[in-house]
Amino acid sequence: MRNGLKNVLLVLVTVVLCTAAAEAMVRWLEGDAPSVATRHLDAIALAPGVQRAWFAEDPPPLPNRKPVPAEWRALDRQIELSGVSGATRRADAFKAWNSAFVGDPCKHWYLKDAPGRLFVYDPPGGTPHPPYRFLPDATTPIGLVTNAYGFRGAPVPVARQPGTIRIAFLGASTTVAPHHFAWSYPEFVGNWLNLWAKARKLDVTFEVLNAGREAIQSPDSAAIMANEVAPLAPDLVVYYEGANQFELGTIVPDLPPRASYATQIERQQRGWFAQRLHDL
Repeated sequence: MRNGLKNVLLVLVTVVLCTAAAEAMVRWLEGDAPSVATRHLDAIALAPGVQRAWFAEDPPPLPNRKPVPAEWRALDRQIELSGVSGATRRADAFKAWNSAFVGDPCKHWYLKDAPGRLFVYDPPGGTPHPPYRFLPDATTPIGLVTNAYGFRGAPVPVARQPGTIRIAFLGASTTVAPHHFAWSYPEFVGNWLNLWAKARKLDVTFEVLNAGREAIQSPDSAAIMANEVAPLAPDLVVYYEGANQFELGTIVPDLPPRASYATQIERQQRGWFAQRLHDL
């Protein structure tokens, strides 16, 4: 009898603990648990008229998000089945590539491994910068939403509207953000500025242009600024760059040739022992 009671209590305690753990996990996954950034909010001084609660505010839903074309979903699936399907590789199928950068795609060190097809455009001046643009007015299978300029984010009219402040953002992956993210940091900045303007009763609207794109370098950003951003007459340009140009080859001139992307994936899939046999 006593052993039976112990077993019942043990089962009850186990169920309670598992339920509590599951609840904690669900709340964490749903964002109820405070993020690392949230823990440091109180240490940051606030500008006049700014509220800490805005940090948790999401930008409005993108009005230009649309269903993904069935043809694109099929192409994305084809890339996944090809075995060369990293996140960037999948995104590459839905970019317009600079023809001066591409050259002969079958001989290109990166693009020669691309399955399917490539969208290509002829750049102004025939320069290879930037290597690509995002397709305009598109929603990709990965989740990226672009406006008429091929920039990530909501539509922004060409003509400046009265009472607007237009801010453009340049940079690489840290600016454009992973394509499956609902928003990038420039979209949060625009939303926060509009919340601030409303709280201060200012008759002004902030517009955001996110001209960032992953894996680019400073010459690419310069070309984007000259050919894509400047014609839209922004009031302010924010340039935020990472370390894409800090490559070993810039200081070690005699590096061996870089393996293709497909070769790198193949090596990873072989495992240590199989790779050693292959090298023999």
